[in-house]
Amino acid sequence: MMGLADEWVRNPEVMRMRRIFKQMESGQAGLIHTMKISEFDSRLRLWRDKARLLFERFWPEAAALGTMDETRMGHLYFHCLGRIMTDDGMPVPQAALPRDEEIKALLKGCLS
Repeated sequence: MMGLADEWVRNPEVMRMRRIFKQMESGQAGLIHTMKISEFDSRLRLWRDKARLLFERFWPEAAALGTMDETRMGHLYFHCLGRIMTDDGMPVPQAALPRDEEIKALLKGCLS
């Protein structure tokens, strides 16, 4: 049983996903701090859930670009979260999001 757990921990795809999740978590925390939103704000759960769904929708298109590393996948999530928050009446300034014109164009093209 321990061997299976060791294989899982060392699996390159699992390690990659963990790095992506780490990017998503740290960027989300930074955005919440920048926006001066309480960690206990009841809207956060809904925003996170909607952002995750949007992120999952765009993941295949972003991956198909062939230029998405873990950091840029984190950027994709931040832009999804920013879009959800803005649509819900909490405008996120562009300066609070990572500069990434390719991701902005991807989201704009698919959400227009």
